[in-house]
Amino acid sequence: MTCFRFLLLTVAVATSFLPAGTDAEEPPLSFARDSEAREGEGYSIPVSPPLRRLLSRDDFLEELGTQGIDLPYPRSDALPTRSREEIEQRRIEEARAEVLDYAKGKESATMIDLIVMLDELPFDNVAELRQMSGDAYRTHIGVRQSSILDAQDAFAEHVLGYGHVVAQARLVNAMHIRVPASDVERALDHPDVRSVHGGWHRVVSDYNGDELREATLLQSFADADVLGEAGGRVTTPVSLNDNIKIGIMELATTQPMNAINTFHPGWLDESGGATRILSNIACIGSPCNFASPSLFADHGTYVAWVAAGSIEEGQSPTFPGIGTPEQARRSGVAREAALYYYRIANSANGFTAMDLAAASGVDVLNMSFRFGDCPLFCVKSNNCGGINALLPVVADLGMLVVKAASNEHDEDNPGACTVTYPGYRPEAVAIGNVLTTGSIDYDAALIARESSRGMMDVGMGGSWGPYFSGASIPAVSMAAPGVISLYFSDFGLFGTTEIEGTSFAAPVITGAAGLLRESLGLASSSAHRLKAVVLAMGDGTDVPLVGPGWEGGVPDTWGTGKIKAHRLDTLPGPSQYLIVQDHLDEAEEIRRAFPAGPLPVGVAQWKWVAHVYHPSLDEVPWVAAEARDACNGDVVVAGDYQFGPVKYLSLSAPRLPPASCLETRLYGISVAPGGVEVHSVAYYSSGDPNDH
Repeated sequence: MTCFRFLLLTVAVATSFLPAGTDAEEPPLSFARDSEAREGEGYSIPVSPPLRRLLSRDDFLEELGTQGIDLPYPRSDALPTRSREEIEQRRIEEARAEVLDYAKGKESATMIDLIVMLDELPFDNVAELRQMSGDAYRTHIGVRQSSILDAQDAFAEHVLGYGHVVAQARLVNAMHIRVPASDVERALDHPDVRSVHGGWHRVVSDYNGDELREATLLQSFADADVLGEAGGRVTTPVSLNDNIKIGIMELATTQPMNAINTFHPGWLDESGGATRILSNIACIGSPCNFASPSLFADHGTYVAWVAAGSIEEGQSPTFPGIGTPEQARRSGVAREAALYYYRIANSANGFTAMDLAAASGVDVLNMSFRFGDCPLFCVKSNNCGGINALLPVVADLGMLVVKAASNEHDEDNPGACTVTYPGYRPEAVAIGNVLTTGSIDYDAALIARESSRGMMDVGMGGSWGPYFSGASIPAVSMAAPGVISLYFSDFGLFGTTEIEGTSFAAPVITGAAGLLRESLGLASSSAHRLKAVVLAMGDGTDVPLVGPGWEGGVPDTWGTGKIKAHRLDTLPGPSQYLIVQDHLDEAEEIRRAFPAGPLPVGVAQWKWVAHVYHPSLDEVPWVAAEARDACNGDVVVAGDYQFGPVKYLSLSAPRLPPASCLETRLYGISVAPGGVEVHSVAYYSSGDPNDH
């Protein structure tokens, strides 16, 4: 049988930027460092194994009751809901019916974009590819891609008689096809088809560097020479070594198709140096291909500028010198990062571009747009373009997805959840807009009036789940400054009209995530661990003050708060940080001492943020997080019992007596079979709690 090879850009092309590097094994799951010992190069603190035991839920609830803490019990008359298998099958049937109904409403010759998921293949987890050398990475991706292509031969031949194969995925057994409306049912009538998702959802736009970096504390990274110049998960050309790789996915519906201004000197590695734009891809129509250079500056250029634009090494002839204040004002966050730019026109293009970005080694992918025609706002079953199947794979591979929350807040219905897909998915972070118009002080700035927010309805995992209806979680992850000026415009020039929106808040987080990955190295090679680190950079804006010195929980407007990024290995001493991954089952308790002994004198803040990961919004885990004092009667110092996948605890005076021995405690109140991953970031320091 003829082998059909319709990949738009083969991995040999997509990763041709990736020469051989140094092999590195996947790191252990626990990382800790004592900043007092920074002079001892790479000094690490041994992380003690946690105490794990099973504790019945009744005993746990009774224990909480003695402390005056009550959790809602499920009603005894509640009826259980469908099983996860039934839910998944129902979703597959509903998606197929949606596609067929859509096709019936179109003229027979209308071409329709579809993402078709084919039979699953027995692949090893892509997490094994993290931190491989460039050559080894290319080889493994190539083997995986070849297996996918072989498995798709029969279906490709089935479609080619009447339609087109637009793209074939590299990471999952999926295919983007375009067929006439009259042949949609025919295309799906094939034994290899597992599910289908509409790919027609159009892309819709959601609309001074120095002040931004100072307010968010990101300037400290630049001062320490952490600029995106190292720490990328896949090596790049010798000229850019192993730079952090930032992907910018943008709409291609404006004229001339929202091309990035490739000629602006702000993308140069240095004055007269090589460009940091390593990939400029247009996934508009068929096929995806390398885009022509362009002078045009639009939304995507502004977004890329925030994340990684810089003229601080004398690139611009208009602002000569090195590191001047005028240059800093016109530069973004990660000024040495490599850029990968993708233009898309619909959700099927988005699937293809995301697959290509992850396979090409992108560390952080920015999405400052929304999919129009996709059921709007916080719908847990949304799966536009079939992207839900791809998100866990790219996260396992190490790519973090950062999504603008959108500018859709409804003042007439302030309680409505208005965050857009896929920002609220468990693998992504959704970013709100801190309104600093008119140079309002960052600490005093409010959330922008139109910035999306709210609590979204989800399902609860575990044995309690079937008895709870109306469970909800915050949809926003955190917030960042979304007001920009002096942004890149035409060749060598800068726009000066102040513009704002979550579109420009998201790339602040994107650039920051890249710098955090560089500063932490192997500790953040997992996208889930990197997400936990990013969430820990929230300053706790509007987090409930439970008692003096105790903040806990996550509000639905701010998430974990305004970003105030800081290097965990350079916190004011005495200080330590801990990054750890745990597997937690229902009715399981995990306790870990942090620090190993009594809290040092002089500590001003102890903070713990945990990202509890389960890939399904129908089975969100309910996990309790507590800080306990093991030296003083094992009392609860603070706790976050809120239902939701992010746990946030911050302690300061008077909640931190010097003789306390703090332990983190996780308890699985209601967790789906198979358990969940919990990625925790904890640290303490003598720094001002207002800056952390």
